[in-house]
Amino acid sequence: MFLSREKVFGIVYNTQSESELSGGLKEVKSLVHTTPFFSPERLNFFQETSKIYNISCATQTKLSFLPLQPKKLTELELKPLSSPENKKLDSINYSLYTDNKEHKTLYKHLSAPALILVPELRFIEDIQSFLDITEEKITTWHSNLSQKEQFNRWLQIRNKEIKYIIGTRSAVFLPFQQLEEIIIDYEHKENHKHWDQSPRFHSLDIAKNLQKLHNCKLTLAGFSPSCRSYFNIYKKNYESESEVKKKIKSLSKNSPEIINMKQERKAGNYGIFSEQAKKELKNSNKDSFVFINRLGYSRVIGCVECGYTANCEQCDLSFVYHKEKNKLKCHYCNREQSVPRACPNCETQVVEHRGAGVERVEEKIKEIVNNKEIIRIDSKQEEIKLSSENKIIIGTEKALKYINWERTDLFLFINIDSQLRFPEFQTSEQVWQLIQEIQYYRAENSRFYIQSIKPDQLVLKSLKQPDRFYRMDLNSRRNLNYPPYKFLTRIFYGDKSEQKTIQEAKNLYSKLSEKLTQEYKTNIIISGPYEMHPKFYRNKYWQMILVKLPKESWGQEIKWLNKHIGSNWKVDPRPISILSP
Repeated sequence: MFLSREKVFGIVYNTQSESELSGGLKEVKSLVHTTPFFSPERLNFFQETSKIYNISCATQTKLSFLPLQPKKLTELELKPLSSPENKKLDSINYSLYTDNKEHKTLYKHLSAPALILVPELRFIEDIQSFLDITEEKITTWHSNLSQKEQFNRWLQIRNKEIKYIIGTRSAVFLPFQQLEEIIIDYEHKENHKHWDQSPRFHSLDIAKNLQKLHNCKLTLAGFSPSCRSYFNIYKKNYESESEVKKKIKSLSKNSPEIINMKQERKAGNYGIFSEQAKKELKNSNKDSFVFINRLGYSRVIGCVECGYTANCEQCDLSFVYHKEKNKLKCHYCNREQSVPRACPNCETQVVEHRGAGVERVEEKIKEIVNNKEIIRIDSKQEEIKLSSENKIIIGTEKALKYINWERTDLFLFINIDSQLRFPEFQTSEQVWQLIQEIQYYRAENSRFYIQSIKPDQLVLKSLKQPDRFYRMDLNSRRNLNYPPYKFLTRIFYGDKSEQKTIQEAKNLYSKLSEKLTQEYKTNIIISGPYEMHPKFYRNKYWQMILVKLPKESWGQEIKWLNKHIGSNWKVDPRPISILSP
């Protein structure tokens, strides 16, 4: 069709002799291709998905369509569409593997065509190695593909030339004509969630809809169940092997040793490392991994006299001190400033550094060990080069993919307490899963130590009793009406004006409260509005309203909710964070 002189390409959903719209309509000049790209069922899937995530149907369709290359589109050879088989499969299976051999068994009798979803690119190669299938029948899908690669692979999948697709979360929108099986592997990992831009979908929710569309088998798999999966296994909402509960108990095998830093303080050691940690670092004959989830040299710089701390004026968060540049930096808005020579409040020159970051940990390790290469890896580094042997890797979670698990004989968590203090309902589970990942991959004769000032915290106390962690954490969630007892959604709004953001949030909350009362929607619970953390992010101030929906009918209820909010509000079903914008 033509708008002014510009040629615009689109997808015809349906045709009718007369339009309900008047004015502004343009004539469709020609059809690029007469063979349908998508089935009517798939087009309906796009429409329903767009209603859930509060985006336009055009945006959703574009996510599912191949890169628009008009000349190529006219030359495409499209095979006729096939209809889904008339069968009904709506159960969800769960598979727990405890080692590589069991993991490989999961793919031994894989039905075709199949979609295998992984949370990160680094896992694709592992899954490929498990499939005893010729390369011509397998393809991969991820964000690092070139446009040409995307175009060719999209078309192969559309024409049923590929039997097995291994991909990250965006693969759920590929043009499958038929699916016999979907596997969501490493199901506990947060990166199955598309969290940073619309539509903010979780692979599981789209996979459930694909299961309905294709009447196919759906399996969740992993080496450590998410709290959601644990709940559904015990409630028998998921089908699982009889040994699964026994396997969950086996997660306690060879559990890490907890070092009580309170005892270290009593003994006069106020440093970053316990005496045991120093000894292990010196005696390690292979690689070592030191985990610290903090950027910079110190996370707080302030005054010991008056209590002043250097905060970012926009985000109202502590500046991180980077010793290498001798600068203070806010890692949310990227604002930098010089380190004050004296306290701006009381003018004292006594400056205090609190909360060690990766730079400071690296500095201290160099004082302990002088015969190994020390490599620092964090989220701000792009190019990372590793030596072949005898190194110490210091880093955040980004460093995990660079670990040579067979060559690493020491794992050390420096300050897990700071992560466990974060006020999010999934914080404990996130730390639990991080520990379980180290447990699963590390060599049997390696050593694993976790330093903590509070060793009686639920996560640490439950390492020898995994069921205890899951049950206690789920009990806390039930008391707060959090998942998996309710389906959680948040809607949030940002504007350059803080006052406008606050007022907009208050207005919407009042409007929704009134609508819920008028329509007797007692099964929907809203709370807020809340200031997000940080409150200023990407040049906007942010406010959020939290919504708790019935888990059985959340899809229908969220569509009702979206009718009453504007398109300038962001909708985030199944969020991985409540407070972060």
